Amino acid sequence: MPTLVAAAGGPDNLPEQLLEGYDGYTVHLDGYNQLPYLLGTGDSSRDEIIYYEGTDLQAVRYRDWKAHFVIQEHGWAGPKEELNAPLLFNLRRDPYEKAAEESGMYTRWMGTKMWAFGPAARLVQTHLETFQAFPPRGTAVSNESEVQAQTSSEGGFAQ
Repeated sequence: MPTLVAAAGGPDNLPEQLLEGYDGYTVHLDGYNQLPYLLGTGDSSRDEIIYYEGTDLQAVRYRDWKAHFVIQEHGWAGPKEELNAPLLFNLRRDPYEKAAEESGMYTRWMGTKMWAFGPAARLVQTHLETFQAFPPRGTAVSNESEVQAQTSSEGGFAQ
């Protein structure tokens, strides 16, 4: 969003303005202005990506490293599988994230890279701390029964 605002000529400090808020409205815009990077006049403004499906944290990426906490083997419409331990990938060496299923040495390799979970955990913790001031919005739903359950539960619309 900040990239589109910058491309349209909007203010450079839009995220800060929104954090200060307006009458009855405060929001956290958790994006980066990537316009200089896209125009070839600067470096990327971010090192990390937090991956969500709805309000569920799926994975975190920091530079060349990515850790998956949940996988969906059959794509976005398939079932989610929560992992007992995250899957770790070095995207420079494994850009298609296939080593976990295709390499007989993945578990051994991951054992030597356990140090990467410390920075990943810190990144996730810092991200989750922003929820204290700005809690996530409602969960995305994809069928009628989920809509009914969400809107009729405590705090829902049907009170």
